[in-house]
Amino acid sequence: MSAARTSLRIRPPAGAGAPAIAPLLGPLGYPASEDEVIARLPRLTNVPHARALVAELDGTVVGVVTGHVLSSIHANQLAGWL
Repeated sequence: MSAARTSLRIRPPAGAGAPAIAPLLGPLGYPASEDEVIARLPRLTNVPHARALVAELDGTVVGVVTGHVLSSIHANQLAGWL
């Protein structure tokens, strides 16, 4: 018996990833339509110190994360926010 193989890929949300993000946001308390996510992504990706990534399992987007690097009042170094 051979073990099932799965493929996990972390990538930017370009292409088919953008519409797949909307249903992932609602359960997190951030409901958004596909159109809203598609409109917001360019604003996020045009910020030099911000990134959005999706997790794709066997070709299906199953997760999303955004990360930001910013200056803060509580530290001398840059801080990260996920």
